[in-house]
Amino acid sequence: MKISRTNLRRLINEIIDPVSGKIKVYHMFGKDRQVKAGQRYEMPKEMVIDRVKAIMKNGFIPGEQLWYGKGMYGVDANQFRDLSTSRAGNYGNYALEFEIKDFTRYLVFDYKKAKEVKGEKYRLIDQFASMGIGPETFIVDSSYTRRPPGGEPIRVTEKKTVREFSEDVDIYNEEDVLDNDQLKEDIADQPWIKKLNIHGCFVSGFFVCWNLSSVVLTGYCDDNSEGEIKPLPRIEMK
Repeated sequence: MKISRTNLRRLINEIIDPVSGKIKVYHMFGKDRQVKAGQRYEMPKEMVIDRVKAIMKNGFIPGEQLWYGKGMYGVDANQFRDLSTSRAGNYGNYALEFEIKDFTRYLVFDYKKAKEVKGEKYRLIDQFASMGIGPETFIVDSSYTRRPPGGEPIRVTEKKTVREFSEDVDIYNEEDVLDNDQLKEDIADQPWIKKLNIHGCFVSGFFVCWNLSSVVLTGYCDDNSEGEIKPLPRIEMK
């Protein structure tokens, strides 16, 4: 299926693709590639496959910022650029289109988006509940060494329950400070994500797919495609 530039603009501010009913993620790359102004470059399918293999092998792309832990980062339709007129943009000249198979195991920290895809039960504590995870479940577990003046070092362990973590996220949304170091620390490569079988999240305008098996590659876009997605046979990630 091709998505024309007209349809892309129709998808602005939407997470759910109205055609397929599925949630699409666009993993953009190629920012470091030297492309002359006005020049178009058609990306060979071999390059697409190489990129996919790198993601599947590493679980992420080495050298890129991993604010929210190891995973495949992508943007939604609202941030997807028209690659035929954009030179690199924020992320690059090329994009891989993925489809999320099951969004029920994704946490949406941005409540504006959560209301679109989660309905009335959009708050984080409700999202956990829909996965069968109770409010008193311990999740965030961090420890550090404190050395009192003149005393011996003391190992301090701090834990947060689902309720406490959710209340923090409530405040971040109320104060519009979702992009903060504390949230990044609470979710970046934390053991509770794998333990509770959380597949990914939506935060600060982009998706993080922690569990690659939760997405399917469906197409790609390059400079020469004039903003249209070139379809690919569905490739299961793992």
